[in-house]
Amino acid sequence: MNTHGASTDTLADFYARNADALNLLTLLADTTDTGIIDAANAGAAASTDS
Repeated sequence: MNTHGASTDTLADFYARNADALNLLTLLADTTDTGIIDAANAGAAASTDS
């Protein structure tokens, strides 16, 4: 997150929401299919690169 002057609470909330999204994608995948898991990880990584 590249927001200058963001408080630690704002940053913690931002990353917690992204962790929730990753956990949901992983839960929905519930598989050993590495393609789905890789896609979930890529999506989560992209969402934190703002």
